[in-house]
Amino acid sequence: FDVKYLPGILDEVAKTTGCTIVFFAAGTAPGHDSFEVYKTVSEKMKEPAIVYEAENVWKTVAVISGAEAVLASSLHVRIMSFIYFKPRVTWCSLEKHGHFINLWDAPNMRV
Repeated sequence: FDVKYLPGILDEVAKTTGCTIVFFAAGTAPGHDSFEVYKTVSEKMKEPAIVYEAENVWKTVAVISGAEAVLASSLHVRIMSFIYFKPRVTWCSLEKHGHFINLWDAPNMRV
């Protein structure tokens, strides 16, 4: 997947749902989420978007608990979305993500 298409895709999601896209980090260790990438994508979007730069687990959980829906690559974010009964899409092909989804999520939530 080429990230250059992400701003347009997220613009379409925002327009269709009437929601504001909020970028947040599940973790900022090397090789994980990047606020710089989020800023780059959000700056290329036409619809309003927020880059929420808090690096606090409780603030991250609060963002998830208040979300209309969650699109993430993090298994931890998937699990928190599951706990709060949020519609969720996990954008990652790692085996551990699929295992959790197939074991715990209802068939209509396996995205």
